[in-house]
Amino acid sequence: MSMSASLFNRYIWLVNTISRRGKISLEEINECWRISPYNESHDTIPERTFHRHKEAIKTLFDVDIKCDRSDSNRYYIANEEELENNYMRKWLLGTFAVDQLSREAKHLKGRILFEDIPSGQQYLEQIIEAMRDNRTLRLHYRTFGDSFSNTEVEPYCVKVYARRCCDETSAAVVRMENGHREILSNIVASQIDVHRLYGGVVPEIASRAHIEAISRITYEALDEAGVTLSDIGAVAVTAFPGLIGALIVGVNFAKSLAFANDIPLVAVNHVKAHVAAAYLEYPSLEPPFTAMVVSGGHTSIYQVSSYTDFKTIGSTRDDAAGEAFDKVARVLGMPYPGGA
Repeated sequence: MSMSASLFNRYIWLVNTISRRGKISLEEINECWRISPYNESHDTIPERTFHRHKEAIKTLFDVDIKCDRSDSNRYYIANEEELENNYMRKWLLGTFAVDQLSREAKHLKGRILFEDIPSGQQYLEQIIEAMRDNRTLRLHYRTFGDSFSNTEVEPYCVKVYARRCCDETSAAVVRMENGHREILSNIVASQIDVHRLYGGVVPEIASRAHIEAISRITYEALDEAGVTLSDIGAVAVTAFPGLIGALIVGVNFAKSLAFANDIPLVAVNHVKAHVAAAYLEYPSLEPPFTAMVVSGGHTSIYQVSSYTDFKTIGSTRDDAAGEAFDKVARVLGMPYPGGA
């Protein structure tokens, strides 16, 4: 492991350890550090080194670690509430923290099935810790009707479900005149080369890549179509379903673009949009018809009664075809995407 990667892991480990304990002394930190899988030499963190780490963590993550001298010099995160309200920073730190926790419990490897690590880590850490330490969890559940139920469980296996995001950013200009649809431009920014390094889509990387590409490809699409924003009659954007980080990027950009130029905004169900794309490929197609959607994260069969009326006939219960290809390819040691 390189020095930079080693230090980065140590910083994340420190933030996670202090956050989970609330308040903790340097001696207690070192007791945990001695048995950490990231401490290959099983040494301790000297006080001077610890203070250097504090400064680096403040610079990198804006996490402010303070010392409560009135409480036996115990350390705590002073801006915990601020971090709770910063979605992206909380998501990033939580992702690495749970990854570290799963490494610490590596003997449970076959019993923790990660498809993707979502943003909320509030309960996942406790579940994995209970599995590791053979503890019983008491669950207090409140329904939407405000009724309560209590259940005790001894977790053996956990599967973290994922919603797959799109690994491409695309913008198109489509003209519809007298019932005739025509694609004037269609610009696509692919992320395949980036995600291939990890064997699948990494949500945080995908969202950042969308941010980097979305403005550029939108204006490229306008240029290629030979139009300006004043010629656009409506802005359509994928609003659901999908991974929230990627959707936020597209929706916020589209809302801003539409608002600034006084253009109507249309929210699009991206699975139904797969069906609607057939109208562009087959201009004579009209409802009613039966459609099958086989995309990366959704496989469904629809009865399309009109341009807006869809009825689900059937769908997969778990992975769609695209995800199945990717996962089988990973097991076989083949590159991403598995269906290519």
